[in-house]
Amino acid sequence: GRNASSDRGVIGGTPGFTAPEVWSGQRDKIGPAADVYSLAAFFWALITGKPPKHHGRSTRIESTDLISRRLHDGFAHCLAESSENRSQ
Repeated sequence: GRNASSDRGVIGGTPGFTAPEVWSGQRDKIGPAADVYSLAAFFWALITGKPPKHHGRSTRIESTDLISRRLHDGFAHCLAESSENRSQ
């Protein structure tokens, strides 16, 4: 929903857990894919003990022995920079 902060253009969220389109203020691109990004970042941090790393505008997750390669690839898909490339 709308609130006074979003109406004024104030962006809220925890760095590392907020989708790139939210931080960049692309309101037309904010939707369910932003929630997918945030949930994936949360679960990544829960499993590995560290949030995903951000390099400029892109998010990277390091390989780890804590999860399978297939699950790692799923996280990478959900943490894609572009909302169009994320599962919804």
